[in-house]
Amino acid sequence: MTQETTYIMFIDESTTTDGNYLCALGLIVPTDFIVNFCKGIEEIIKTSLGEEYSIYKNINLKCIRRPKYDESPFIKLKREERHKISLEIYGLLEKYDCVLIASIVYRGFPKGTEKHEKEEWKPSPEPIFDWRSYFYFIIERYYYFLGDNNSHGIVVFDESMKSRINRKDFVEIVRGKDYREKKFYKRIYCNVFFTNDEFDILTQVADLIAYTLSNYIYRVMRGGITIEELAEKYDFRYETKKHRFYDSIVDRFRAFPGPEPRINGYGIKVW
Repeated sequence: MTQETTYIMFIDESTTTDGNYLCALGLIVPTDFIVNFCKGIEEIIKTSLGEEYSIYKNINLKCIRRPKYDESPFIKLKREERHKISLEIYGLLEKYDCVLIASIVYRGFPKGTEKHEKEEWKPSPEPIFDWRSYFYFIIERYYYFLGDNNSHGIVVFDESMKSRINRKDFVEIVRGKDYREKKFYKRIYCNVFFTNDEFDILTQVADLIAYTLSNYIYRVMRGGITIEELAEKYDFRYETKKHRFYDSIVDRFRAFPGPEPRINGYGIKVW
């Protein structure tokens, strides 16, 4: 009997620098590789910071990009040293056969708001988007990924996102079905594991990747490319070589197979 590969998807999100877009990111990891993935991260941290530091007791990977957060030990590193850590962690995504799925939504802030006026930003008083759809895409594409690999999976969700969708609604998505009437729970475990990304290592990695995606989107749009053009014309591959962090992860997004794999609609969707 052939042993089936099972997967866990860790979900977290990040906001673009201007606050206008939210990027939810699903990091899919084969369960057989999870322990070694964490060991690889641990080795990177100890090499960079010293033997007294560990992802299992005193390190939050989110602080790589925000070293002043919670008086993180990353603050003692130079910017390039922190960047090197991120790139080395991203290098593990390919080594351990990880796959990425993302959903992007406009938050409803007034267009044209300058970032230095952040204190004046306010979401639209009326909901302009169904948050269930925002997360639904990630679950649906995860279901398709599992089907393509004849496998089953589990979902781990950062509970800090409950301000956008409550636990009951998210569980109902996982227990629901797609528009072809295929039931997600036939491949995805019908319950969801809610975690705090302050303590969950791979949810922290999902947060780092979500930040890389949101930062790439922000920088591209600052250059005059609309998010619609980025998705439909450039398939989220616009000048990736100028964005080394994003360039190191873009090929890990789920894509339509073929000589020219397509990400838009398969691994990333803009709402």
